[in-house]
Amino acid sequence: MVIDVLKGFSPVYVIMHCSADNLDVITWNLEWFPKNGQVTLDSLTTAITALDVDIIAVQEINNTTEFNNLISQLSGYSGYYTGSNLRLGFIYKTSLLINSITTIFSNQSYNFASRPPLLM
Repeated sequence: MVIDVLKGFSPVYVIMHCSADNLDVITWNLEWFPKNGQVTLDSLTTAITALDVDIIAVQEINNTTEFNNLISQLSGYSGYYTGSNLRLGFIYKTSLLINSITTIFSNQSYNFASRPPLLM
């Protein structure tokens, strides 16, 4: 299945090989989220719903209020973010059992552009 994601933005094509037996994980740099306000929220809601992946690791969350608004628009998903500048986070299906989400290598923040990795 090939999905044309985010019409009106740069073309993004994702080839999906999903099945009920897999844990589908992707990463997505949201680039100064939300770059275009409500348009960004609506486009991401459409794309994430169409992709139907289990976990999305996201980067560059600039506005946490809008990130929370995105999560509230996504039926069946929850979200987590950390940091203070262009945050890292996860968007994940609420049906998953998540034991913990934690920052690793926090004492080496400089090496990660002040955004140490998250571990789920």
